[in-house]
This record gives sequence, C-alpha cells and structure tokens, in this order.
Amino acid sequence: MTGGRGQEDRGQQDRGQTTGGQKTENRRIADRRTVQIAKMVYGKCHVSVHVDSEVKLQSYTCALRKVSDRDILRECSHCPKPVDVNDPHVREAANLSLEKFNKESRLGNHFRLEKITKARGERFYGPIYIVDFIIVETVCSNNTQPDAVKDCPPMDCQFAHRGFCVGSHRKIRFPVGQKGNSSVEVKCEIFEPQVSASTTVMLLLQRSRPMQRQDTSTSGISTYIRPRPRPPPPASPVP
Repeated sequence: MTGGRGQEDRGQQDRGQTTGGQKTENRRIADRRTVQIAKMVYGKCHVSVHVDSEVKLQSYTCALRKVSDRDILRECSHCPKPVDVNDPHVREAANLSLEKFNKESRLGNHFRLEKITKARGERFYGPIYIVDFIIVETVCSNNTQPDAVKDCPPMDCQFAHRGFCVGSHRKIRFPVGQKGNSSVEVKCEIFEPQVSASTTVMLLLQRSRPMQRQDTSTSGISTYIRPRPRPPPPASPVP
C-alpha cells in the first residue's frame, strides 16, 4: 500500500509540473501577443477614387492612432507600455544609465546623452522605466571629475564615437516603514567614427561579420564595439 501511495503522489507531482509548465507557456504567449498589440496602430482613412474605364486613386488621408493604454492593460496589466520621451522619469532613467556606463566603461573618453529615442514603462513591485537612447563621445577623458562632466563638449562629428544604449531604472517600493531600493542596468553598442566614402563599402561588409565584444565589468554593463574597417590597398601604378 505504501508503494502504491508513493506512485500516486509522484503522479500528482508530475501532473502538477505539467500543468504549471503549460500555464507558464500560455502566459509567455499572452505576453508576446500583448507586446505586439502595444506596437500596433489603427486608424480611419478617407479615399477618393475616379471610376471610368479604369479606377484611378485621386487622393487619400489617414489618421493613425496607437492602441490605448486601457486596451493594453486589459490584456496584460504588467506589460510595458509606451511613455513620452520627455517624461521626467524617462530622463532620469537615461541619465542614471549613462552615468553607470561612463563609470564602468573602459573606453578612453566620457560620453554624453545625445537623444532619447524610445521609452517604455511597467510596474513590478514599483515602477520600471526602460529607455533607448543615443550617446556621443566627448573631448573629456573618462577620468574627468563628476562636477566637470556636464561641461564636456562633444567631440568633432568626424572623429566622435557614437553609441546606441538600452537602459532601465527600477524603483522597488517596500511597505511603509521600510526603506526602498533602486537598480540601474545598461547595455551599449558603440560604433566607430564615420569614414571616408572610399571605405564605406568595406564598413558595410565589416558590419555583416560578428562584432568584437569587450566586457567592461561584471556588474551588468556590456559594450559592443564594431571593428574599424581596414583601408583599401593602394592602387597599382599604371605602366
């Protein structure tokens, strides 16, 4: 009887694991569907056509809109939703992410924020802001004192490295009486400066190859540097 009971318990555990795995997979599918909904737009169009021996389109106008936050929340309450790039929380997330990058990067010069391109927000034990932004290299070395960093001008566009970063700022809120916490994560891809027209094709060929990875630290920051293209060989003299 004991052996039979053990087999029954193991069977229940197996069924529970299967059910739990199925629920997890279903939730993952639902999350992907919600993210797709958040990126979709809808709208109304007014079309004017001329019908004769053939149909000709004369004009059309369309008014497009994003899916409302209410519809997104109805599908998935915890999924990220678009946030205005001018929101103060978005700016804070970008600045903190850039500060972390400059502090832990092994690159020679300091980088500054050039433009915020996209932002999302969600809630999980507190607000989380995820920001896509572009950074540009400055003339100041990475050893510049923090007080002087804000006055560092960008390097000449011809020689400056630029980068695309994705950063996040998470604020963890605990019950009343307990101190909250926050965390910042950032990953950046740094691009070589612009090159002359004679090496543009070579640059495109280089970009199709795997990038060289430079691990700047073990605290969640990664930098990817695209290799500089080799210059073309000199032309042979014409006899």
